Amino acid sequence: MSLVNFVFIIIISWAVKYIKKLVFRLMCEFGVGSKWMRGSSIAHNCTISDKNAGVFIGKNVMIAPNVVIVAFNLGVEKLGILMPNQKHVEAPIIIEDDVWIGVNCTIGMGIRIEKGAIIGANSYVNKIY
Repeated sequence: MSLVNFVFIIIISWAVKYIKKLVFRLMCEFGVGSKWMRGSSIAHNCTISDKNAGVFIGKNVMIAPNVVIVAFNLGVEKLGILMPNQKHVEAPIIIEDDVWIGVNCTIGMGIRIEKGAIIGANSYVNKIY
């Protein structure tokens, strides 16, 4: 193998790795405090927004397409104050290991999904049972 071929292979492998990361970032939106563990997968068109509370995703979690995970909400306490001026309400979301979240699900703030749970397609999770 010549030096030119070797350099070409290195450049191509680096470009493929970079493009995969770029495409993944374009398909999903993440907040700055979100953390996930090894072995977890997130399909396309997902939104994970944490504001300051945080979203923590365990090991081997499978998140299907179009899932929305949001750890905050707009406050609605005071009538007469416009929604954008209301104080945000925040609570962390914890998704433990080996969880499967089906397509088109929404996970609300303050939720803890325990190990091994399966969230069916089109579900809205807003309470801990």
